[in-house]
Amino acid sequence: GAGAEVNPSLISRVRDIYPNLSDEQAEAFVRKVHGSDDEIFTLEQSVLNQKFIDAVYRAAKHGGWETV
Repeated sequence: GAGAEVNPSLISRVRDIYPNLSDEQAEAFVRKVHGSDDEIFTLEQSVLNQKFIDAVYRAAKHGGWETV
């Protein structure tokens, strides 16, 4: 759930470490660390991330480019 407001400096720190996260994802990360049940990534985002990781491994295996 929504809960208390998250300190913006914590969101900024998370984004410094993980620059590809949106503000919403960084906030969800902070909330998760503090015990929230909020999702950080949706199932759809997780599936896309896995497709990307699989493509990186395929590309490394044959030394070429892969389409994601």
